Amino acid sequence: MLRNEKYHSTYFLLAGFNISLDYTFYTYSTGVIDIILDPLFKYVFPDVTPALVTFIASAPLISAPIGSLTAGPVAAHLGRRTTLMIADLVAITGVILALLNSLSAMIIGRLLVGFMVGIITVVNPLYFTEMTPLDLRGPVSSGSTSFMSIGMVLAFLGGFAMPDDQQGPRSQVWRILLGISMVFPIVNFLNFLIFFREETPAHLVDKGKIDQAKKSLDKIYKEGAQERLNEIRREKEYIAPQTKK
Repeated sequence: MLRNEKYHSTYFLLAGFNISLDYTFYTYSTGVIDIILDPLFKYVFPDVTPALVTFIASAPLISAPIGSLTAGPVAAHLGRRTTLMIADLVAITGVILALLNSLSAMIIGRLLVGFMVGIITVVNPLYFTEMTPLDLRGPVSSGSTSFMSIGMVLAFLGGFAMPDDQQGPRSQVWRILLGISMVFPIVNFLNFLIFFREETPAHLVDKGKIDQAKKSLDKIYKEGAQERLNEIRREKEYIAPQTKK
């Protein structure tokens, strides 16, 4: 193992901060749907049965396992970064559909949000692990959980913006609160597109793209990138025969 590593801490910390926005999206979306359910189905979809309201609220729980099962093969084939960008696009699409005055669009949108959540539960930790120096993986990964709390707090604060019954039929606050959730995947996607353009070194080594893997490691390590690359290659060479048994 590498000892006394020197690295570009700003880069991988900001990369970690970026994908932690997905966790904020998850908890904010979960919290805000509970806040807007009453006015949404009182004024926008007044004929919906209580059973359907419950289904819409819990729809992400149905599609999240599907996203989790899909995430592994997709991340192995396309890469962790690309998979997370796809997840962001899925989330954005889901929120847009949920904002429409269509019950079916609302249901599909909620299912897409759950699908995205399933993806990030698998790929986010993988990206964290592969983009963070060995001795900082624990602190950086655990720090990302604080972004879940931020999402819950923001959703709670949004509850104070909900109108009273007199304003309800004319208010679009529910749509604003729900639409705010798009900010997190949009920022995440744009940061990947503009600033964090490197795939994880481990995935690049898997694909035989050694030069690109070295460039990715150079973004993380000020020195010792070649040594770390050699370690990754040895790990892959050891694991490969085991997986074929």
